[in-house]
Amino acid sequence: MLKKVKLNINPSIKIKDLGVGMQQLVEIAKALSKDVKLLILDEPTAALNEDDSENLLKLIKELKEHGVTCVLISHKLKEVLEVADTITVLRDGKTICTLDASKDKITENIIIKHMVGREINDIYPKRNIKEFGDKVLEVKNLSAYDLNLNREILHDVSLNVRKGEIVGIAGLMGSGRTELALSIFGNSKGYRLKGDIYVNGEKKRFLKPKDAIKSGVAYVTEDRKGNGLILIDDIKANITLSNLKSLCEKGFINQNEEIKVANEYKESLRIKAPTIQQKVGNLSGGNQQKVSLGKWLLQDHMY
Repeated sequence: MLKKVKLNINPSIKIKDLGVGMQQLVEIAKALSKDVKLLILDEPTAALNEDDSENLLKLIKELKEHGVTCVLISHKLKEVLEVADTITVLRDGKTICTLDASKDKITENIIIKHMVGREINDIYPKRNIKEFGDKVLEVKNLSAYDLNLNREILHDVSLNVRKGEIVGIAGLMGSGRTELALSIFGNSKGYRLKGDIYVNGEKKRFLKPKDAIKSGVAYVTEDRKGNGLILIDDIKANITLSNLKSLCEKGFINQNEEIKVANEYKESLRIKAPTIQQKVGNLSGGNQQKVSLGKWLLQDHMY
C-alpha cells in the first residue's frame, strides 16, 4: 500500500518520526488497505507538495475506475476541477449549490463566486514596490547535521528578512524547509549546527527554543495539533500559554487580565467560537491556526 501512494520509506519507522506530509500519505494508505467502497478525503493534499498531490489525484481517478466512490474535501480548486464529477459548495454550514461537471462548464471563478457570495475579479492583486526596513533576521552559512539520520540535512543556507517583509521558503517534501525553521528556533531536534544567526543585527546562539522566544523569535508549527496547541484546553489558555509571565502577579495569574487579552486576540484574529472558554480541539482547522498564531503575537508583551 505504501508503494501505491508512492511513499518509499521503511515500514518500521514510527509515525511520530515522519513529517506531516508523509503521515498523511500513510493515513491514505491505511484507508485503501481496507478495501473501502466509499473513501472520504478531508483535505488530503493540504500538507503535500505538488508531485505528491498529483500522484494522489491519479490514485483517486484509478479508484473511481474500480468502482470506489470518493468524497474529496479541498480548498484547492484546481484539484476539485480535475477529479470531481459533481461539486457541492458549502458556506456557513449550508449547501449553496451543487454543480454537475458533465452538464455545466465549471470554472474557478464560478466556484469562488458561490463560496464567498460575490464576484471576485482581482484574485491576485498587484503589489506595490515598497522599501523595507532594517534586517530583522539574518542567517549566514547555516548547515545542520542530523545525528539520528547520520547525514547533513542543511548545507550553507543564507537568507535575511527585513522589517515588514514576507520571505517564502519553498521546496519538495524532505527538502529541509521544516529543518531550517527548527534550526533557527532553538534547534529542538538537537542537530549539529554550523553558521550564524543574527536578530536585529545582534549575533545570537539559541541553545533551546526558550532562548529564541526571549529574542522575539516565534515558530508556528505545521503540526498544530501535535506540537502547536493543547487541544483539551480552551482558547484562553492556549493564547496566553507563551506569555504567562507577563500576566502573573506575586506568583499568581491575573485572571481578569488573561481574559481581557484572550478576548482581544479572539476579536482581532476573528476566531469563530462562542467564547474564549471553547475547547481548541472543537474548533475548525483554520480557527485552530488562528489560536496558534495569537499565542505568539503576545510576544510584544513578553519579558
